[in-house]
Amino acid sequence: MLPQGSRLVYRPGVLGLAKLRYADAKSKVDLWQDVALLISLTGDVPESLWEEATPIPVGDLDYQDQPADQARFAGVDTALTRNKQYGTWEKDLKNYLYQERPLKLWFSGDPKLYSDPDETEADFRARLKLLLREERDLQIEKLRAKYASKLETIQNRIRTAEERVAREESQYSDKKMSSFLSIGTTIFGAIMGRKIASATNVRKASTAARSVGRAAKEYDDIERAQEALKVQQQKYEELEAEFQQELDELEAPIRPEDLEIEEYLVRPRKSDLMINEVAFTWLPWSVDEATGISEPLYQRDVR
Repeated sequence: MLPQGSRLVYRPGVLGLAKLRYADAKSKVDLWQDVALLISLTGDVPESLWEEATPIPVGDLDYQDQPADQARFAGVDTALTRNKQYGTWEKDLKNYLYQERPLKLWFSGDPKLYSDPDETEADFRARLKLLLREERDLQIEKLRAKYASKLETIQNRIRTAEERVAREESQYSDKKMSSFLSIGTTIFGAIMGRKIASATNVRKASTAARSVGRAAKEYDDIERAQEALKVQQQKYEELEAEFQQELDELEAPIRPEDLEIEEYLVRPRKSDLMINEVAFTWLPWSVDEATGISEPLYQRDVR
């Protein structure tokens, strides 16, 4: 609708319509996209015509066959009246679209993942976070299985070492009691007036001495068994700490904003890039009668 106190003026413009195909094996993208570029020319035609044009949704284009009543028309640059010029602009449009209209995707190197063509950065990061969680859950299961086997092996060694300590302590207790009995019998015989130097007493004393020696050896065996037990217990504690450290690293929270991603550009395939039309068009403007300030009445910039 024309604002009060304004007049309708048609100004010349150029409309470019094209169809682009984005195809890329890495990202598995293959899609077609319609493109419309529009530029209003209020003076001389710029050399970089398409760089100054505005992209607009193709569905928003609304053509009128006839101008509105009492509308005025602005002057036209002579370049807009030459048919040959439009052929040049078609070539320029094709080069411009190839260079300046890539499809922007997002890419993650670890895990390797590409965003969908219509996926925002935030949505891609959220999807990436979910995927990483699933992968970490699998890694945690594998980690638990890996360390469960190792820890079980050491637990079995600890039980074996504990049994050996108990066995050595029992044997030491028996040998110690036997040596006490042998020594006690020998001393008791001497006290009762037997000849200490008799062959029998010598043998008994020798046997008692051997009993003491065996008891001492059994005590050494206990110490060795206890040391072996401590070694296995230490190994278990170290392995358990190693497992917990790796588990903590895997269970660390995943923050989407910290994930490393980068832009991945897919250029339109040049062989499939089709220019449907480059045409002259009249564009409606509202010009204030008092101030001369003008405002476009057609599709505004959507970039």
